[in-house]
Amino acid sequence: MLTFSSYVILRATAILSALAALIPALYVKGREFDPLRDAVWWTAGYHSAVLVVSSATALGVLLYFLLANRGLWKWWIFALAGVAVALSPAIFYAFATPAVDKPTVPFDLMVATGIPWGAICGSIVFALLKSHLRSKGA
Repeated sequence: MLTFSSYVILRATAILSALAALIPALYVKGREFDPLRDAVWWTAGYHSAVLVVSSATALGVLLYFLLANRGLWKWWIFALAGVAVALSPAIFYAFATPAVDKPTVPFDLMVATGIPWGAICGSIVFALLKSHLRSKGA
């Protein structure tokens, strides 16, 4: 059963996952720099980063709680999970961007920013979940 503190931890994990994906995704700011502006399947009027960051947030929350439920309480595992969440915008754009627009996407900057930023966010999530587990007395 979820308590109020569990919902707070869930929200904090979602916010940190969104931040981990948002920072690398900021390199494709503006509608004119949207990598999916010429994609046939992306006809939405808003920027594709909305899709990328929201899916990375869901991936991050799922991944962190899967690690916690499996009992993998090593900080470096959570840091690697944070890196995976932070690199998901670059991976998504690498596969989804049409070939015409691939040279305009700064993949190197997204990866160089995503690795340390994801490790930081993953370590913070580890500390939050570990302190929540200790406060529950489990």
